[in-house]
Amino acid sequence: MARGIARLRRGDLEPAAAAFRTAIKIASDFPPAAVYLGACYAAGGRDREAAGAWQLVLALGQEDPVVYRLAADALLRLGDAAGAADVLTDAVRAFPQDAELTRRVALARASAGDAAHALELIEPLLAAGSAEPDVQVLAVKLAIALAAGNTTSDHAEDLARLQRYRQLLARGQERPPPLIAHWIRHLEGAARPPVRP
Repeated sequence: MARGIARLRRGDLEPAAAAFRTAIKIASDFPPAAVYLGACYAAGGRDREAAGAWQLVLALGQEDPVVYRLAADALLRLGDAAGAADVLTDAVRAFPQDAELTRRVALARASAGDAAHALELIEPLLAAGSAEPDVQVLAVKLAIALAAGNTTSDHAEDLARLQRYRQLLARGQERPPPLIAHWIRHLEGAARPPVRP
């Protein structure tokens, strides 16, 4: 381990990785070696191997929010948003009070095209008033995406959600994006019954 860390500090990635692989062979249940091996792979642009090393750490029962984030970030860099979301979903189960993990899994779900599930994850943060401004804005964007994709004639739920989010943003430090006002006007018009001549 000491040789691997020294080599990693010097930027000698492959010799460092070799030292960490040797440490894993000697003690396969020693998670720090796999954490550092993942760091070597990530520094060398080998994100698939990095994600695998970090997932090995998690499989060894070494649940750590940082390791979950590292594994998910590597998968996101590979374009595997669904895989990252799965890793982060496990992280949220292990650390339900970690709002940052919840935000990350929502972002991953949104990146994977699952706006409804992403919004479902963010809602408790919004209700508790613990959502950061960027999470509030993400919620608005996801709500707009859901409203835009709603092909039914009933937009009451979409409208109520956007009105609620506009109020939330107005109470906080974040200025509501102009797009939210546009969509609220649009949905209010869609909710009105047609005028008969």
